[in-house]
Amino acid sequence: MSLTPHANARHRLESFRDEISVVYPELVSLIAYGSAVGEHFQDKVSDVNLILVLPKVDAEVLERGAEVLRRHWQKSRILPVLFSEQELRDSLDVFAVEFSDIRERHLVLKGMDIFESVMIPGTWLRHQCEFELRTKMLALRQGFLECHGKDKELGALMVRVYSGVLPLGRSMLRLGGEVPPHSPIDLIEALARRYQFPVQPWLEVLALKQGHRGEAARPAAALYREFLGSLDALVKRVNDAL
Repeated sequence: MSLTPHANARHRLESFRDEISVVYPELVSLIAYGSAVGEHFQDKVSDVNLILVLPKVDAEVLERGAEVLRRHWQKSRILPVLFSEQELRDSLDVFAVEFSDIRERHLVLKGMDIFESVMIPGTWLRHQCEFELRTKMLALRQGFLECHGKDKELGALMVRVYSGVLPLGRSMLRLGGEVPPHSPIDLIEALARRYQFPVQPWLEVLALKQGHRGEAARPAAALYREFLGSLDALVKRVNDAL
């Protein structure tokens, strides 16, 4: 899906596109993704996510663009990920989740739409989703021991794990043939329906992430127990389903 830039990001994108096109006349593709082509871009806060595809990326190529790239990072928080065209295609299996998200929502600023011809098999999504989920599960368990029962640290741990798992949710829904919603609440609820795990702990961790935790909220340890159990149920059901 090719989109339009967020109003607050448009000038940054156009300025970068014009300068980088002079530095790299051989440019294959320049693609924006993330909040810069969504609804949640925050001026002076959000990074501008770009992929810059060139015929090759070696030391000479990096040196040629270093001054412009550094200036735009310092001025506009723009620092693209650089790929050669062949390297990007060779990386589809190991970045299946990330490239699936970009393929669904991106904006071609210059050159070809390299994601138009990209095919990402479900097996690649499956392998990365399961690997990432199990990694987050281990982090949630090990992190508990490092928090020493402190509410603030335990809350921060759950938010970190939640923030790492939720982006995988879009791919997990795609594996089931569903179109993933963009709202975090809608995404959590869709995942809970699809994979039949308790949704309430996830909504509470989302509220914690957004700073909406009230005075009467339960202790972090009680939330942790349910969140850990819910994540464990999700991992098992994803494994069984895939």
